[in-house]
Amino acid sequence: MKLRILLPPSMSGCVQRNAIPAKIEIEKEDGSRLPPEKINPSAFAALPDQERSALFALSQWCDGCISSFLQLDLGQMEELLKLLTGVSCFFPVNDPNELIEWKDGKLDGVSSFIRVTGSPPPRPVREIKEKPEVDSIAEREEIPRYDGPPIEVEGSTEYLRIILPSSQHPAYSKVLSLLRKWNFLRDRSHRHWWWLRDASKVLDFLASHQEYLEVVGEAVFTENFKKQTSSIQKAVLRTSAIETAESIEVE
Repeated sequence: MKLRILLPPSMSGCVQRNAIPAKIEIEKEDGSRLPPEKINPSAFAALPDQERSALFALSQWCDGCISSFLQLDLGQMEELLKLLTGVSCFFPVNDPNELIEWKDGKLDGVSSFIRVTGSPPPRPVREIKEKPEVDSIAEREEIPRYDGPPIEVEGSTEYLRIILPSSQHPAYSKVLSLLRKWNFLRDRSHRHWWWLRDASKVLDFLASHQEYLEVVGEAVFTENFKKQTSSIQKAVLRTSAIETAESIEVE
């Protein structure tokens, strides 16, 4: 059993917003991958120590109940990198079979955006005791498998249309809450369609939540959307500091 953490392909925008979406999976011995909600917590005892410590930390950030979809702040991401230093468990969400490598103690394409200080501190691992009345993971209440269509994003720099195909989609409630927060309007004829027709809000929404839709919502972006938004470039904040005997200059 192994822990898998899927991260956005680009970290720069996430770091500027202090919001890093992440997807958590557990890979079983047969290669199948399941959300942690579908696994009896007693089975997590089979994870290696570092991964078990990280999963415990993640559960604490979810109020004690581990979730498949998280949004981490920079401090939490820093702690996660410390706990999992050298562990091959990070993958880009757009290529979930391609491992993100550790190089000289740093996670390639990730650690450079996260300030990691010091060495990983020792962290107690909560002992998970099996309950006598639970004989196997199979006895845990089964969460229905979703095999329906994905969330779809269509639009341009002027408008967005997001299709929420089914309330059975595992990210339905979270994405629906996000759309309502941003004042998307529900289509009267097609009840699964949600519209945002304010050009200034479209750009703000994409800047803030496109990666969230990719990671948490596992959304599909249409070819027309990719074509119409290809001119959008992400701003990257860069700073440098020069230290002298008398002062420090930041540019």
